[in-house]
Amino acid sequence: MRHPNSISGRMTVWLGTVLIGLSAGGCEDVDWHHWDAGWWKDKSRVVRPRRKPLARPTSRPTDPDTTPPPSYDPEKYARKSPFQQLYLLSGSAAGQTGRGDQSVSLTLVSARACAGVLESLYVPTGRLGAQDESYLIFEEEESFRGAGAFAPTLDVKPLESASPPEGPDASFVSGIGLYYGVYANGAVVDRTLVDVCERHLAVAAQSEQVSARKRWAAAVLAGRLVAEYRYDDGAARSYYRQAERVSEDGSIEQMTARWWVADALVRQGDQEAAARVYQTIVEAYADRPESEIVRRAKAWLEQRR
Repeated sequence: MRHPNSISGRMTVWLGTVLIGLSAGGCEDVDWHHWDAGWWKDKSRVVRPRRKPLARPTSRPTDPDTTPPPSYDPEKYARKSPFQQLYLLSGSAAGQTGRGDQSVSLTLVSARACAGVLESLYVPTGRLGAQDESYLIFEEEESFRGAGAFAPTLDVKPLESASPPEGPDASFVSGIGLYYGVYANGAVVDRTLVDVCERHLAVAAQSEQVSARKRWAAAVLAGRLVAEYRYDDGAARSYYRQAERVSEDGSIEQMTARWWVADALVRQGDQEAAARVYQTIVEAYADRPESEIVRRAKAWLEQRR
């Protein structure tokens, strides 16, 4: 017989006391079968959903701030401007790089004066800038390239007087220099200087010893000179026709000459003749819709309707 103070003996005494107390308290509705194996079939039991464990990542996530999307293509989304800028630089700005799509440094004439002459030969969409830094904006590729190639030819020292031309090529240089002299005077017209300039440009425009491109430029500028400073649109139109004849068929240079012919006709009041020239420009250069001259010709014809 085990000693009553043993652990098993004490547990027996404690269990008997609990059972006697429950019976004496009247707890007759106690379910002594709560350990029944079928308890889980009871519909009133509460079932708590079990949360599924989170899956462990199989690879290390990439940094969204440094990793571009797989389909990203920088070239595809790069914005390209339809305009091209030709910078003319002189004085302290000459020799600078990284300006526009092309830059031309000038040593004898200011950028502003050269740009003012160049825009009569290759008509731009716009012209901006200062004395030593001016630029012309083009939307048509051929006009942009033509202006950039011809700009160095216009780097000539401005003149206020000149002796009679000694030769055709010298007459072109002196004619451009005198044109700059007239241009620098602004609204003040020196008629003697205008007359001398015209003679030098006329010699260059008519000589076969001068390149066709220089003859074309001399004829256009001679026409612009007499139109703006002598208001002689008849003589100007004659010079423009001469420029048209010496330029290559279908070229930008020929288009410019025709453009000034139409301008002279408008100034003379011959709207019908001007309309025919403008229509010729639109039809002959239909493949150059970005050209400023073609755009202006279309606008003039549309306004006249």
